[in-house]
Order: sequence, then C-alpha cells, then structure tokens
Amino acid sequence: MFHASQKLLLSSTPSVQLRALLHPPLPLSARESQKLLDTLTTSFRKHLDKEHGSLTSTPTDAESSLMSTENLVPSHTRRNSQSDKHAADRHLSRVLGNPLFMNLGSVRSVTRNDPMLVFEAAVAKGMMDIGSAAKCLMAKKLQIIQSRVLNVQDGMGDSKAGTVVLKWLISSGQAKNLDFLRNEDFAVILMQYMVAEGMQDECWAWILKSFQDIPRIFALPLYSDEGRRLKVDIVTPLYAFLKAISARPNSLDAAYAAMSRATEHLRHLSLEQARYVLGEPMRNIIGLTKTADWDRPPASESNFDSFLRLIPTTSRPRFEYDVAHLWLLHPTRPSVEPALEMLREVHTYGVPLISSMPEKLDDRQPFLNNRIMRLGFEAAKYCLKLDRYREADEIMACLRLHFATQLGLEQRQQERLEDAEAEAASLHMLENLRFA
Repeated sequence: MFHASQKLLLSSTPSVQLRALLHPPLPLSARESQKLLDTLTTSFRKHLDKEHGSLTSTPTDAESSLMSTENLVPSHTRRNSQSDKHAADRHLSRVLGNPLFMNLGSVRSVTRNDPMLVFEAAVAKGMMDIGSAAKCLMAKKLQIIQSRVLNVQDGMGDSKAGTVVLKWLISSGQAKNLDFLRNEDFAVILMQYMVAEGMQDECWAWILKSFQDIPRIFALPLYSDEGRRLKVDIVTPLYAFLKAISARPNSLDAAYAAMSRATEHLRHLSLEQARYVLGEPMRNIIGLTKTADWDRPPASESNFDSFLRLIPTTSRPRFEYDVAHLWLLHPTRPSVEPALEMLREVHTYGVPLISSMPEKLDDRQPFLNNRIMRLGFEAAKYCLKLDRYREADEIMACLRLHFATQLGLEQRQQERLEDAEAEAASLHMLENLRFA
C-alpha cells in the first residue's frame, strides 16, 4: 500500500517540480521548507480523500446534532478553515474526537469531585457501561441541585453531560440500535439532560425508530409473553421521554403534547391495538395529573382538552371514570357533573365488574374499585367546597352502600354487634345473680 501511495504521489505532481522540491541544495530556507510542507500536505490530503472518499454512512440525528454543536466553535480555534472540505480531515477529526482516545493524563490532574470527569476517565479505560453511566448522570444532577442553581433544568443544560454521554454512545457503537434504552433509569436521566440541552428531536428519533417494530407485536399471539416483552422494549423510549419531560416541577403541558404526537404517529392502528401499545404511558400521565401538586404550573387549556379527547382512544374500558376525575382538575373549567353522572350509575346499577363471572375476577377489579372510590371522594370534596351539600351526601351514600368492605364499615358494624352481644350476655349474667 505504501508503494501504491508513493506512485500516486509522484503522478499528481510534475516530476521536475517535485524533484526540485525534494532535492534542493541544503539547508532549505524557511520559505522553501513551508512550500515543501504545503505541497506534501496537499498531496497527502488529496490521496487520503481518494482512499476514503466522502462519508458514505448517513449520520444519525444524534450525530447530526453533535456535529451542529461542534460547528458553533469559533473559526479561529480550528486547525484549518478549509478542513471541513476534506473527507480525510473529517475521518481524522472523528478519530481524534473519540472519547475512547481521551488523554488520561489531563483527567488525573483534575479533581474527581465532578461525576462526569469520573465518567470520562472510565470511558478512556474501557470500563464504562450503561448502568454506571446512569449513576454518573444522576450524581451530576444531584450535584447541580445541591449547588442551589435557580433552575435545575438550566443547570443540567449548561453541564453538557447529555452531550458527553451521547458522544460515548455513538463512539462505542451502542447508538446503532436502541438496546441501551432498555435500562429505564438510564433512558430517563439521559433524556432529561437531552431535553435540557435542546435535543428533543433526537429523543423523538429514537421513539419513532422503536415504533417501526410495532407490527412485530401483532404478528405474535396477543398477550403472549414474547409479545409483552417486545411491547415493553418498543414503548420504553416513549415512556422514558414522558417521565423525563414531566419531572417536577415541570408543567404536564409537554407530556400532553407528546402523547398527542405519539397517537398521531400510530393513527394507522386499530382502537384495540392503540390501547394495547399506548395504554401504559397514558395511565402514567393520567396518574400524574391526578396527583398534580401545587409545585406544578397549571397546564394550558388547549393541551388539557386535547389530552381529555385522547383518553378514549388510548385507555382500556372504564376510561369514563378517568375522564370524569380529570374534569374535576380542569385548569380553567372544572366540573363535577361528569363525576356525578358516573357515580349515580354506580349507585343505581352497582359497581361494574371486569368479568361477568365472579370466579374469574382478576387483579384488575380492585383497581377499578379504587378508581371509583377515589373519584367519589374527590367529587364529594369538590361539592363541599361549593356548598353543594345534597350532592356530597348523595355521593357518600353511594360509597357507603357499595364499598362498605373497602371503607371498613362492615368491620366496624361487626365490632359493634359483638360489643352489643357481649353487653347483653353481661346483663343476663347479672340478672341471674340477682335472682340467686
């Protein structure tokens, strides 16, 4: 290969000119030395470009984002302003910028208080894995929180820890597939940093790539173990992204919009298929909405309304109780009427059963019972706040009638009965003693 390159070198430069440059009278002047260096550099680049050609692999969205970030470096800090025109320079830049070839000497000389310096040192030694990377990112976030920054998300963005870890994933080849997202802790914390650094599009690229495998789920027997495992792998990127953008104290606005976007991408699925795929992420956001505390800013009316409209298309049957509960929490137009309607049906017809056969009732029935009871308590509180005492009494009568066991009323009634029987027995004994 060396001889071939030498031949190419000689063929690209006029022989007389090259001979004059290679064999001038010694010593060379500074100008002649620079001219020789420029000639050799030009020739070297030309032949490396010919060997490598243009980059044939299309960069991933994550790689493109990292490249665009690197392009923000001022031009005077680059080795050569024309270097981007050469394929060879791009190849060399990727090799030299690979975290696997980081200089360990510079790391040893810096304090180990920064978790990301520990991360970089472990990467350079080939000792980093996904679980350890998650711990480094979590430790860095804790360090940011303890620094008492005004905004934790801004602090995470300024740290560029997400970019550092993303470079490692790309350099180590792990970004070629989505296996690294199977570790949910790692996926969530990495996406939190990526969102803070403005890389939401890269997160969505992973989500949509995982969606491409959805047809494989329905090629398997429905609810089979293999199908369930595959569904978890496919939904995990979306689930992790939702958890990342809905972390306190963020508003749930972004989560509502993300669910709408995911549903739009899966509009080709049937209603049952969409509920099977998106049910778990939807239930998670519904649960967060029900437990939203004062430290979350209220959601916008438009996003909240669009989320309410999504629930029937992504939730299992009995979603009406979720919709009724969420109407109590509407940011601008709360209403108790849907809850009253649902609870009156329960009071009249009884609690709906997951299965029509009592011996086949599974573990889902207690969850439905708890959902209805919680809806009743929240609706009663809402009515009391508005001085609607009649409706509040009506709701509590429904709960006492149909959920006496869950509320402990039967136990208390049994205890009262036993106490009454014991008292009666004592009185009878005293009466017998008196006659004696």
